[in-house]
Amino acid sequence: MQIYNVLSFGAVGNGVKDDTQAFKNTWNAACQAQIRPYKSRLVFQIDGTLMPPDGPKQWPPNTNKQDRLLFKGVHGMLMQGNGLINGRGEKWWDLPCKPHKGGRSPSVSDHLGSLGKGNSKACVTNITVSDSTIKNSDNGVRIKTWQGGSGSVSEVTFKDIHMDIVLNPIIIDQFYCLSKKCPNQTSALMINSVHFSNIKGTYDSRKPPMHLACSDSMPCKNLTLLGIDLVPAQGGAYLDPFCWKAFGPKDTFSTRQVPCLMKGYPKMLQHDVDRTCF
Repeated sequence: MQIYNVLSFGAVGNGVKDDTQAFKNTWNAACQAQIRPYKSRLVFQIDGTLMPPDGPKQWPPNTNKQDRLLFKGVHGMLMQGNGLINGRGEKWWDLPCKPHKGGRSPSVSDHLGSLGKGNSKACVTNITVSDSTIKNSDNGVRIKTWQGGSGSVSEVTFKDIHMDIVLNPIIIDQFYCLSKKCPNQTSALMINSVHFSNIKGTYDSRKPPMHLACSDSMPCKNLTLLGIDLVPAQGGAYLDPFCWKAFGPKDTFSTRQVPCLMKGYPKMLQHDVDRTCF
């Protein structure tokens, strides 16, 4: 296996110097090699600590402040290692603007989104996120899609994840919108076969530990939640999970752990809707 080390492409790794270009150079070198990471299996190994700039004032101009690590058009990639992704959210938490007041965003989470923006088509399948810890974050494991999109999210697994005071530990949001002016639309991505397993820890009791808000016209199906053990942090109140148009298999323990999860197959999807992506 050919190894591409960011230290060989100019990274310093002292927690002070911006090593973004070194990461880009490493990725470009891998793309130009025979392994072709966008077609073949690629292992993205993290054994150190990855940190974004320390607060909004330190970010380079004309860059997206929401993206820490962003991968597009990659098939068969495995991210692993004993390292740490530190979101450095402290200076964001104190921003005076209304969307952030009282919150902790932005911070690091494991999520798929924002899919279907601008009525676009998105195709995501065969994703596994496991063996990680999410600490002091607004969101834990999340799938978010815009109304009006098409395509599908399928065969996604989140497993063996520890939550440490997370506001939204488990969330599916098919009504994602950055303002209050997004119109309701009937078209939506299909979310099918998403599995949450062995997710434990504490949540901020300002919100329920699970929020599964699926589309009215395209309900989520085949959702499984097993081994979920989330308790309120610091003696907060226990809150019931929230579900909307969220369906799990008929024979599953999921509906025992998440009573609001409906059993079986959505009636409006008895005749499969074409959401072919591949």
